Amino acid sequence: DGGFVWTADGSTDSELKGHGHNADIDSKGRIVVGNDDTGRVIYLNPEGKVVDAFSADACSVTIDPADNLYSAGCGSDTINVFDPAHKLIGSWSGPDMPMIVPPEFGPNGEILALDRDGGIVKVRVTLPPV
Repeated sequence: DGGFVWTADGSTDSELKGHGHNADIDSKGRIVVGNDDTGRVIYLNPEGKVVDAFSADACSVTIDPADNLYSAGCGSDTINVFDPAHKLIGSWSGPDMPMIVPPEFGPNGEILALDRDGGIVKVRVTLPPV
């Protein structure tokens, strides 16, 4: 109905002190956000309570359909990929990397990202086997 439900910020949990960016939702319904002040990735349950967090040089974060997390620091030229257990499983880096933020994953398998010139690029992601 568009009514206010809850607030989650530094007054409700110290993990949330700072600036959150790019909230996404994983397959468990948790809200995932990067905190650019602390570099941490924070998971909140649907009621706004912090249920998990880990360090990942996070500013922008996205989640793929397998719940792998893609993280980029603000102004960074590196995107790291973490599995659902928070283990680093891949990364893209360097000044020639075309993306400025982690890719976004669409409902039908589309993967799109913003390039350094503000254009939209279609991306294919291949991760190492588990």
